[in-house]
Parts: sequence; structure tokens; C-alpha cells
Amino acid sequence: MGNKKSSYLSLRCLFENDLTVNHISEDIVACDINDSIEKARTTMVKNGFHCLGVAKNGRIFGYIRRKDVEEVDEHATISSLVRIFEIGEIVSETTSIIEAMFLLREKDRIFVLEGDEIISLVTRADMQKTPVRLLIFGLISLLEMHFLKIIRIYHPGDSWQKYLTDSRLEKAEEIYEFRLQTNQEIDLLDCLHFCDKRDIILNDKQLFRLFDFQSKNKGKQILRELEKLRDLIAHAQDLMGTFDFLKLISLVNEMEILLRKCEEILENEEKKMKDRIPRISKQ
Repeated sequence: MGNKKSSYLSLRCLFENDLTVNHISEDIVACDINDSIEKARTTMVKNGFHCLGVAKNGRIFGYIRRKDVEEVDEHATISSLVRIFEIGEIVSETTSIIEAMFLLREKDRIFVLEGDEIISLVTRADMQKTPVRLLIFGLISLLEMHFLKIIRIYHPGDSWQKYLTDSRLEKAEEIYEFRLQTNQEIDLLDCLHFCDKRDIILNDKQLFRLFDFQSKNKGKQILRELEKLRDLIAHAQDLMGTFDFLKLISLVNEMEILLRKCEEILENEEKKMKDRIPRISKQ
């Protein structure tokens, strides 16, 4: 799709690939395999840990879970409770945050391999951290950019206005007038909110078909939840208080689907445009 596509994809690559687990992981606090269960239990309770690394000869090779420690008496040994790291719960330090999020759908934690040692971990609680919020907000912002570009293509001029209520148009006009006073080079379409772009896409039959939503109600539900997620991040609100972890992952997945659909639509439109340009034959 030419240079425009390259810039969009580069931005998406930044959000999806350049934010890695190293931006959110925490160092593993470890006990020695010869330590007492009581010492390990005290460390976990004092620090609020749900697991503790286990080291032998100074090298971490596994972990114990707090719930296992709390179920045994003081005569148990750490070696009887230790869990050896398995391939499915280990990721490299270059693993993207978004990939880690999907892995955590099935696991409570994943361990990060740096070089040939596992020295840090990521849990579901880490999904509240700033890099994750930056990732999600970036993806939603990119989705809005795509929506705007698609609306411009399918509704040149003011033809999109018929899909909005008078009150929403008045709100956009207020923003437009304010921005004009600050010498911003924009048009009225630039002043729409996420909900306005959502309504145009859902109410325009052609655009609705292009996005292939299961139904109008389903499309409205997804886009409203994404708008709510966007607002929570923009106002630094707690994410997990509104969406549980699995719901959050589901919304990120919906964003990925919508972004791919947007890129497909834009690519097809670019191809149509190129096909309409007369070719100059060589003499």
C-alpha cells in the first residue's frame, strides 16, 4: 500500500514487537533448596509472593508455589515441593508483551530466559504496568487512525454526517471551532470521537459488511468495550477493576482482528486506485 501502509505497519510493529517482557518482568526472588519450608513461607508471606524461585549452587532451576507451601507442615522439604521449569512456561527476553499476554491466558506466570539463565518472571498482575497500558492504548489509537482513513475513502466530503445525531455533530463542530482558533489544520472529520467513528462504521451498510461483524449488536458491544478500555487507560484508571484478565485478553484479540481487517480494506482500496491509473506504454 505504498509509503502510507509502511508507516502504519511500522507503528504497529513498534507497539507489538518492540515492547517486550523485559519491560514488565520482575527479578525472581529465590530460596536455596536446603532452606526450611518455614523460611520460604515467611519470605512469600512477607513480600506477597505467590511463588519463589529455588536455587541450587547459586543457580535457579525451579520454583515452589505458595499454595503448596501453605498446605504442608514444617517437616516437609523444599526439594519435595520444587517444580522444575518446563518449556511451555519459559519465554525468551525478546518475547513481545502481546505474546506474553496470550500465554498468560493459560498460565498464572511465565519465566523469562536471559542468556542461559532464568532470572525473572511475568504474572497477570504485571498487565497493569505502564508498558502494557501503552501497548493497549497504542493499538486502540492505531485502530482509530485506520477507521478515520477508511471513512475518508468511503465518505468523501460531508457524506458521513448523516450517520451521526445532531448532538454528536454539534459536539464535533465545537471541537473544530476550538481547534481552528489554535491554528490547527484540520477538518470536521478530525474532530470525531471514537464513538462517532464507531457509529458511522456500524450504520453504513457497506462498511459494516467490510468489517464482517457477526451482527450489529456484536459489533456495537466490541467497539463500546474498546472505547471503555481506551478511556480507562487515558484517565489512568484500574483496568482489572472493570475487565478481568481473560476479558482484557479477549479485547486485545478483537483489536488484532480489527486491525488486520482495516489493513486488508486499505490494501484493497490502494490496489483499486492503482488499477485506475492509466499505464503509459513504452514506445
